[in-house]
Amino acid sequence: MPESGKREMEQAALLDALQSSEERFRLAADFAYDWVYWEGPDGRFVYVSPSCARITGYSADEFIQDPQLFIRLVHPDDREILDRHRNEERNHPGTHGLNYRIVRRDGRERWIGHVCQRLHDASGTWLGWRGSNRDITEQVLAEQALALANEELAVATEQLRAQNEELLAARCDMESQRQRYQELFDLAPDGYLITNLEGIVQEANHVAAALLGTDKAALVGEPLDRYLSPADRPSYHNYLAQLGRDGPVETLQWETSWEPHDGEPFHAHLSVAVGR
Repeated sequence: MPESGKREMEQAALLDALQSSEERFRLAADFAYDWVYWEGPDGRFVYVSPSCARITGYSADEFIQDPQLFIRLVHPDDREILDRHRNEERNHPGTHGLNYRIVRRDGRERWIGHVCQRLHDASGTWLGWRGSNRDITEQVLAEQALALANEELAVATEQLRAQNEELLAARCDMESQRQRYQELFDLAPDGYLITNLEGIVQEANHVAAALLGTDKAALVGEPLDRYLSPADRPSYHNYLAQLGRDGPVETLQWETSWEPHDGEPFHAHLSVAVGR
C-alpha cells in the first residue's frame, strides 16, 4: 500500500476515534442531571446541556443563540454577586462556586448552586470555562425554614429563661415573706396554734408549746382538746362545728381552762378564727 494511502487510513481512523470520543462525552453531558455548559473565552456558549430547560424553562439553543440570556434570568437582587464572580473570582485558578436565584421563563424563582472552573486543553491553551448549575431550591428553603425555626426557638428559649427568672424571683420573694411571717408567728409574745376543723394541731409557736408544757414538734398532730379542761371541751367542739358549717365568721372568743402536759392548770382567753 502506498505511504499516502496508509496515512489517509490512519487519519481516518484517528478522526473516527475523535468523533467517537466526542460523541461519548456529549452523550454523558446531555444526560447529566445538572445543567452543565462550556462558555468560550468570548462569552458565547460552545455547549449547553439539555437540563437547562428543566431548570430554567429555556432551551439549550436559546442560551447558545443569546449569551446574555444567562445574565438576564438572574434575580435582580443577585446580579451584583454574579457579576463579581464572573469578572473576578472565576478568572483565578481552581474551582469557584456561589448560590444565587434565577427567574424561570414561567416567572417562578429558583435557587441555583453554581460551580465553575477555567478550561484548558492538553497543551495548556485556555478554552473558556466549564460550569455546572444545580437546582437547590428545596435545600435552600429547608435551610431557611430550619434557620427560622432555630430563631423562633432561640426567642422562645429567651422568653422562657426570662419567665423562669421572674418565677424564681417571685418564689424567692414569697419564701422571704413566708419566712418573715413564720418568724412573726414563732416569736409572737402570745401563744398561737393552727388546727384543722377537727381540732388537730397543725402548727404551734414557742409560747403555745411552753404554756402547754411540751415542745412544738410534740404538739403537731395532737388533738388540741387534750389540753383543755374536760368542762370546756364540749363548747370547743361546738365552736369548731359552727366554723365548719357556717364558713368564715367573726373571730370567736371565750375564757377557757387548760391543763398543760407538765405544769399547773391555768385560765386563758382563747380566740378562734377560720384561716383561708
